[in-house]
Parts: sequence; structure tokens; C-alpha cells
Amino acid sequence: ISRAQRRITKDIKDIYENSKKLSDSNIHIWFNEENIFTIYILMIGTDDTPYEGGFYFFKFIFTNDYPIKPPSAKFYSTDGHIRFNPNLYACGKVCLSLLGTWSGPQWTPANSLTSILVSLQAMVLNKDPLENEPGYDSSPKDVIEKYNAIIRHENLRYAVNKLLDKVPCEFENFYNIMENYFIENFIKYKNTVTELCINEDNKTIVS
Repeated sequence: ISRAQRRITKDIKDIYENSKKLSDSNIHIWFNEENIFTIYILMIGTDDTPYEGGFYFFKFIFTNDYPIKPPSAKFYSTDGHIRFNPNLYACGKVCLSLLGTWSGPQWTPANSLTSILVSLQAMVLNKDPLENEPGYDSSPKDVIEKYNAIIRHENLRYAVNKLLDKVPCEFENFYNIMENYFIENFIKYKNTVTELCINEDNKTIVS
């Protein structure tokens, strides 16, 4: 097998060896053994972020240049209009320095799929995503909160309800994980919606 295939296999092995840590962080991976150059990811938004409980899908495509060059990535939790984050475009583009699509620490062969996933969760699906936008990293608290309020709404409306209703094509293998997570956390979802109805119903929020 090629150098790229050996390295991808090692990355996958490392992920499964750390599967409990990733699973505890609600990061899930699926790949087809007949084509390990394409890897599918489900990230469930973590607590205390506007993405909490949302289902976020990413598809990574590796080439024979890996690990000299990073994989390409596409974001699938969008209807072509919603922009969930300054680093996640409505068209599916993923801006991350490790992928060479954003400023910051660049890719080196020492990085791996695991480091990409950890960076996505920590640096993109974070508590105050507006701060990722250049020029907004020191925005007033009320500006950040308005942005978060819109993301929270779209997270529940689309990244939870719509995606539970229809999982994007190629990501169907994650449905059982999504369904089980939703059932196990139903009370938390319900309480969140109830609180938002009390505090934000009939409000118009512009960001």
C-alpha cells in the first residue's frame, strides 16, 4: 500500500485507540474500508456553547500527498444559507489553519486527523464563535451574545430538528448515534427550549 494509505491507517488506528476520549467529547468517525481516503465525522455540540446538542457533519478527503499535505474538508450541516460560524461557510467550506484555509498554525506531517478534529471542536465549535472573525475578537459582550442567540436558534431549528428528520446523504451511518443521544438528552433539550421561549420568544435579534 502507498505511504498515504499507511499513514491514514495509522491515523484511524490512533483514533480507535483513543475512541473513548473522542466519544466522551462527542466526536464520532466512520469510514469505508474499501476507500479509506474518505472519512466521515459527526461532532455533537458540547455543553455551554451555542452548538450544544447540535449534529455537525464533516467529510474529509485525503490524497496520495498525505501527510505532506492535509486533507480537504467539507461541512454538511447547512442548507446552503445558514452560516454557523465564521470558519464554516454556508457553501460547506471549512476554514481551519491546519487545513491551509485559514491563518494561524499551518499543517505539518506531525499533525493527524485527530489534531484536526480536536482543533475543529476547540477552536471552531466553541463558546464565543464570533471572536473567530478578524476584527471581532474583542467585541462587546452584547454583540457576541446577539450572535450566539442566532446560532442557538439555528442550532435547535436546523442542526437538531431538521437533521434528525433527514440526515445528509452519506452520513446515514450516524443516525443511531444521533437518535440515541437525542433520547438520552431529551429532558435537557426540552428545558433549553422552554427557557428560550420564556426569554427570547417574539424577540427580533440582528447580528
